[in-house]
Amino acid sequence: MTSQASTATKTRADENYAVTRKSAPNYVGGRRAFFKYADLGVTDASEGRIRVQRTSASDGLSEPTGWHFHKCEGQFVYMLEGWLELQFADGETLMLMLRKLMNSQNSTNNWYRMNSFFHAVVFETIKEFVKVYNQMLVNSPDKAKKLGVSDGVEVDFEDWSYLYFPDVDFHIGKSLGYTHYPFAKRNKAIEEKWQEVINKGKSKEEALKEIQTDYEIDDSSVKILLGQKITSSDLELLYTSVENPIYEVLTDPEDGRWGVMDGESLLDHTYYMGAHLKVWEWRKREEVEAETEAVLKELNKSSKK
Repeated sequence: MTSQASTATKTRADENYAVTRKSAPNYVGGRRAFFKYADLGVTDASEGRIRVQRTSASDGLSEPTGWHFHKCEGQFVYMLEGWLELQFADGETLMLMLRKLMNSQNSTNNWYRMNSFFHAVVFETIKEFVKVYNQMLVNSPDKAKKLGVSDGVEVDFEDWSYLYFPDVDFHIGKSLGYTHYPFAKRNKAIEEKWQEVINKGKSKEEALKEIQTDYEIDDSSVKILLGQKITSSDLELLYTSVENPIYEVLTDPEDGRWGVMDGESLLDHTYYMGAHLKVWEWRKREEVEAETEAVLKELNKSSKK
């Protein structure tokens, strides 16, 4: 058979077939800039019921694709060369997580806190949503307005992250896709120490467990980093009573004697510091680190009362 371009030929009224040649690939557009997509003609031959593409990496996976879904009845992936690490979300697990989040929102007696399993899903979901929404502001501002997310202003995903995440340990070893200076600094330190212990002869799990206490990495993050199976007990939300005195310490207005403005709480001040840390300037970083020490000293004083 001679080399020729991909073709789709109808043989009978109810039957189509497709012939494709490696020497003349039909490259089409795709979602990932680091992939090349060669269409094999099956879409036309099957009248849209099936799509078959040969995907090859042009630059390598520059960053994780994040959680997303494919609208289809089924999907097969065959690796012809190289390797690819895939993670598949369990629909039942995701629904359980959603129910727990909704139930906690309806509680008035306790404060609930998500662990890294919830953080990972929410982080990737909101990141993808913000990307789509900000683009919608440009291309379809009327549609964006109906969503009621912002008043025509782009959402800053980094600012949002600082407000809702204590860390992004679940992302250690992967590109964050944003500057995320405070998070990136911590993740880099943990990653380097982890690798240092591995180089001394420890397994990945042994090395991570060895540094877990020093960096206060929670158990859920450890399971994610080691790729261990999630159980139902892992999805329990941490909670504390709304009457816990720590919340009074965080939200009570201060009188400005240790660096904050009059009427500003410790919680307000953390937002201010987060905004400064976002800027990659060593001078500001040093200022904020000094302020952080002052906040910690004040918290220690309050906890001893």
